Amino acid sequence: IKIINFLWKTSKIIMKEVYEFLEKVNNELWKFIDELIRNEKNLFIITKRIEEKIKELNVDLAFPINICVNEIAAHYTIESEEFLKDGDLVKIDIGIHKDGYIFDSAKTYSIGKNEENEILIKAAKEALEEWIKIAKSGTKVYEFGIISEEIAKKYEIKPVRNLGGHGIGRYKIHIEPTILNSYNNNKFELQSGMVIALETFFTLGNGYVKDSYPSLIFEIQNPEKINLIRDYECRVALKKLYEQRKTLPFSKSFLNLNKLKADYLIKEALEKKIIKEYPVLKETNKVSQFETTVVIK
Repeated sequence: IKIINFLWKTSKIIMKEVYEFLEKVNNELWKFIDELIRNEKNLFIITKRIEEKIKELNVDLAFPINICVNEIAAHYTIESEEFLKDGDLVKIDIGIHKDGYIFDSAKTYSIGKNEENEILIKAAKEALEEWIKIAKSGTKVYEFGIISEEIAKKYEIKPVRNLGGHGIGRYKIHIEPTILNSYNNNKFELQSGMVIALETFFTLGNGYVKDSYPSLIFEIQNPEKINLIRDYECRVALKKLYEQRKTLPFSKSFLNLNKLKADYLIKEALEKKIIKEYPVLKETNKVSQFETTVVIK
């Protein structure tokens, strides 16, 4: 029992130090992005510049950088040149990690002055600030949804009711609990030591996202089945990716294969349930998002 207690205390100390480091890195990263988004409209260049900055800060990507414009709410990553235009509402969602410990965060920007954009941004930011205040041991999951619903009513918009925050595990970007931006009856209580991504979404649409295809982001869920991939080059690429990233999400570019091979690998790996996909999530109108990660005390 003494050994178990010692190991538990040691792991908590390590996690505390890692998350203090990740929070500092995250703050520096967003200062860089704030400046970048003011001066660059090519989303492909923005993505590459952020990737370079993350390497410079001595951390790794926990998942492909999500850049979602207007009604696209989540799981969209830039694979070719796309450009922002005046009036766009753009969400940048970034996960960084050190040895599998993940810090997930997001911000929304208005391109040019736009009253609707500013309302959506204000609501999501305000909700996140209120969520942070109650994110402590003993708080029940449904309490977060109440806050989002009240803020949505205040600004005469809607929360995205089937999106929200989530628990984070080592090398796992999504674990329980799920924290919805809506009224619900989830009485699960947060506990000390949990790592939680607090994530607020608001919209001018109907309040619900739907899956959209093709998917751009994937995750290895059954690594023991990788040997079932027929093509040798594809099999080696997926094995190497798992060795590097475990179950962290990836996009085709992470495979370091040509397009034909990458497409083939994704198709076969999905069919054999070696990987799972994250469909692009879309609303009927513009969506705003703010997010940060906290360790519950």
